[in-house]
Amino acid sequence: PILDRVDIHQHMRPLTKMHLVGATSLPQGESSRTVGERVQEARHRAARRWAGTPWRVNAEVPGSQLRKRLPSPAAVQVIEDALARRQLTARGVDKVLRIAWTEADLAGCDDVTATHIRQAMALRQGD
Repeated sequence: PILDRVDIHQHMRPLTKMHLVGATSLPQGESSRTVGERVQEARHRAARRWAGTPWRVNAEVPGSQLRKRLPSPAAVQVIEDALARRQLTARGVDKVLRIAWTEADLAGCDDVTATHIRQAMALRQGD
């Protein structure tokens, strides 16, 4: 399926006129500076992990290489359960692993956990 080629699916509600004129406030998130710093650190973490390879960021790493760095047994079990329930395809597994590594990098973690896998799967499913 074509959507299987898209890494992240995110459903967005349209802004109302009230939001646009400022009568209704939107929830405040992290500042752009904070997010930028976190992303920069995540990119450095990925670059250190992939040092000695042709890749510097998770997006560049082929699925075959991602599968050589499988996460913890608990994280693998989450993937296996999703495969058994037909919630993931083979291509989807690679994409989930790539997103999960990025989630781990953004969280400052050296390894992918079951939580990172679940977060990645939620992003793939648009939850």
